Amino acid sequence: MIWQEKCQKLRQQILRLMSSEIKSDQEMILLLSKMNAEERLAAFYS
Repeated sequence: MIWQEKCQKLRQQILRLMSSEIKSDQEMILLLSKMNAEERLAAFYS
């Protein structure tokens, strides 16, 4: 495998990981936005 192919595969893996993290963060933001302040604090400390 040549260097460019390795870099392309690494780039794809990084993008896949970043996409997964962004999706997870968006889901958490959505969940937290539906809670009141007391519920958010309880979720934070549990």
